[in-house]
Amino acid sequence: MNHKRTYLLLLVIFYIISIDAQSKIVNQLSNSITEITGSFMDNPSHHENTLKIYDNCKIISREVDELYNQALYSDDPQAAVDLQYLNNMKTILKCLDFITANIAGYSSAGIESSKMENTLNLMLNAFGWTWEVIYVSKPDIVVYEYKKGGFKMALAKNIRFPQNTCDTFWCYTWQPVYKEYYWFISRVVFGGDYQFIEYGDDMTNYKKITKVTSKRGSL
Repeated sequence: MNHKRTYLLLLVIFYIISIDAQSKIVNQLSNSITEITGSFMDNPSHHENTLKIYDNCKIISREVDELYNQALYSDDPQAAVDLQYLNNMKTILKCLDFITANIAGYSSAGIESSKMENTLNLMLNAFGWTWEVIYVSKPDIVVYEYKKGGFKMALAKNIRFPQNTCDTFWCYTWQPVYKEYYWFISRVVFGGDYQFIEYGDDMTNYKKITKVTSKRGSL
């Protein structure tokens, strides 16, 4: 990751965190998070690299969780500062895990709109990612396509209120040989959340979504 990208990511992360941690180990973890986050966002097309980032994300997340639990029950005044810092680090790691886990082949329950739009999109924008709406399945599902270099991914947002609501949606692509649509994936997305659909990198082909249908449900 070049110095310019590192600087941009640091600015974004410190903007999100907005406080200064004093604990050496917390600052070390912050540096590790900056490195793996920047590595993926600057080069998402490299599949093998993404798998390594996913593994590292899990390791760092466990360390952050352990420190967070220690700070939560500590009487040290510094722990209160570190606690806020660690809480924001958990948010950044949650966003990174949401993307890399799906690329690594693990399904997730999705991610809250607040984390996606206030944290992840902010970091993606700093690294020159672009995104646009490619399909709307009324009344609830909006499908976004994200791009960076040769990498693409599609996410679905459920715009319903996050109060025990969910939608099942089906994504289709056009089959020119048979001149018909065929669905290639079906997922559930909770109200107010984003759900991962698909991606394309140097090892995985990306399907063009040409139709999306959805059905409302409840919990």
